[in-house]
Amino acid sequence: MTVGLGLPFAVFLFLLINFAYRVVTIASKGATLGMRLVAIELRTHRGTRPDLTIALLHTLGYSIAISMGPVQLISIVLMLTTPRGQGLHDMALGTAMINRAP
Repeated sequence: MTVGLGLPFAVFLFLLINFAYRVVTIASKGATLGMRLVAIELRTHRGTRPDLTIALLHTLGYSIAISMGPVQLISIVLMLTTPRGQGLHDMALGTAMINRAP
């Protein structure tokens, strides 16, 4: 009985923690731990690290893009065909992933 009631709550809690983790790490360091491991960072159109609002909107856009097939396909096509390799959410916010200098 508990698994039936607890599982949806656990999934929601996992998604909430993941969302908060992405927002906080992108707003504070410009990258999540995984992004830092592969030396990429998120930057605004001014070349600065995103603030909390941009990090929140970027994470929301990213979450929508990966959860909806058609939006994800559009983002993939844009990443492969645009000069800066930006996804749909990056283009909407004016952000881009960059290679971090070693």
